Amino acid sequence: MVVEEKGIKMKPEDVAKCVACKGNGTSSMGSDCYPCGGTGRNVKGLAPNPIAVQLAMGDMNGELTVAQQIKLRLEQTPCDTEEQYQGAGAMLKQCVAMRKQYDAKRKAITTPMNAAKREVDAQYKPILQAFDAAAEVLKSKLSTYQARAFADRQATMRKMQAAHTQGQTATVFALSASVGPLPSVQGVSTAKRWKWRCIDPTAVPRAYLQINGPALTEALRQGVKDGSLQHIPGIEWYQEETTAVRTKA
Repeated sequence: MVVEEKGIKMKPEDVAKCVACKGNGTSSMGSDCYPCGGTGRNVKGLAPNPIAVQLAMGDMNGELTVAQQIKLRLEQTPCDTEEQYQGAGAMLKQCVAMRKQYDAKRKAITTPMNAAKREVDAQYKPILQAFDAAAEVLKSKLSTYQARAFADRQATMRKMQAAHTQGQTATVFALSASVGPLPSVQGVSTAKRWKWRCIDPTAVPRAYLQINGPALTEALRQGVKDGSLQHIPGIEWYQEETTAVRTKA
């Protein structure tokens, strides 16, 4: 027998129970799943949602407590002899290995989520961009019209001032009748915001300059690599000790 649901034919045993939506008709599986319509069944017969399974089976608070207890015990562990030093090194490798295991669990959950998000974003991006472009066209038209209306208003005000100076009262009243409020649309507003742009980098005061970190890092990397590291005024090259841990034999 074949079950047809949402136009997709599959065998009854392939219609897996879906733990993503709890029967509310929505799915958190992204592009790999379809809404179940409130049936609580995964239409595509996929494996249960790894997020829900992980949250249901994993005792995150308990695991956090264990990690915190390990940290506390290690803080109280001395490292004053060669034997203790070797022991601390072994425990460090175990600690790093355990972190990798938990990080792998995390990635098993987040990787499909991120992949689904990227796919959804990619599908919606051109649509959103089209709407953004359409909105910019209308904003430009509104701004142009309002600027023209403002310029006309200012020109009329200047004419009124000139007529008033010349004592042409009738002209002043006639012009004032044509001066109305600036155009506006309910829910749409314009505002002027102060911004900046650099027109002469050499004239910018030192307080507003920023050190080019990436350029210095590249100079350091290349200089150490080929032995050509040179002194740069105001910059000190120094070494910082780090500890690397290799968990694989």
